[in-house]
Amino acid sequence: MTGFTVNSLNTSFIVTSGTLPNYAYQFRVRAKNAYGYGIYSDPASIRTSDKPEIMTAVSTSIVDSINVRIRWVKPYENSESINAYKILILQSNGVYSELLSYCDGTQAVIILQSYCDIPMASLRASPYSLSQNSLVIAKASAKNIFGWAQFSTPNVDGARIQVAPYQMNAPTRGT
Repeated sequence: MTGFTVNSLNTSFIVTSGTLPNYAYQFRVRAKNAYGYGIYSDPASIRTSDKPEIMTAVSTSIVDSINVRIRWVKPYENSESINAYKILILQSNGVYSELLSYCDGTQAVIILQSYCDIPMASLRASPYSLSQNSLVIAKASAKNIFGWAQFSTPNVDGARIQVAPYQMNAPTRGT
């Protein structure tokens, strides 16, 4: 930590290095003049920055009949701006993966709007292979300069996969 000398008239200081992330530091100050030192102040507490807090569960919904919107709430940043999100979607085989072509959480527009839209056809295709009426399950994490937060818990409700109608039987002549 860096501060001012005992002869300084400044009333503030700057912490530049040597601190731990997400740690509470306490400070006391006292004045000095030609007659000596005064009494210490009451302690003040300052908490240093850390990676973002864990996010709440994402939500999924169907928009414009063909897309699934994955939306999240920006978590507490811990004094450092969020610079990326990672959104993982559950495949039918139980493995989570990113779909960067539609939901790249490093893109500024995705960070700003806190959602991404994914064509339902992409979720029906490999590697997701989600079938009719499957719940679209996702989880997310936020990142700042201190690193990635833990992933949110997966959503337990929301958008379900819809498919085009199945082939109908050939028409027959009625009697």
